[in-house]
Amino acid sequence: DERLQQTLSVRDTGKGKENGYHLFLAGLFGAMRNVWIVKSQLESGDGYPDITIEADGYSVVIECKVADAPNHLTKAAKEGLEQALKLDYKRNLQEGRIDVYGVGFYGKRCKFVKQA
Repeated sequence: DERLQQTLSVRDTGKGKENGYHLFLAGLFGAMRNVWIVKSQLESGDGYPDITIEADGYSVVIECKVADAPNHLTKAAKEGLEQALKLDYKRNLQEGRIDVYGVGFYGKRCKFVKQA
């Protein structure tokens, strides 16, 4: 499907624990490609944010991390947020409002944290 090719990156074929969760979110948001521009592992700032979403003056950066225990979800989410901020993943996005999120995953649980 052309939408899938426009959303995903060759960098998404990795075998890390994070990959399944990352691809789930990319697919979920990618289904809204008629409204949003969704990219996975697009080079931005000093690295490759897991997911970027852009739509008419509003952008979102999402960095995923896997927790090592269910009670570490918030810690993992904060690590993702810190990475996105440290590597300035929002640098190459369009002007306007930009929200940055870290997401922690463990099994079927997840926790989102947002830049204040």
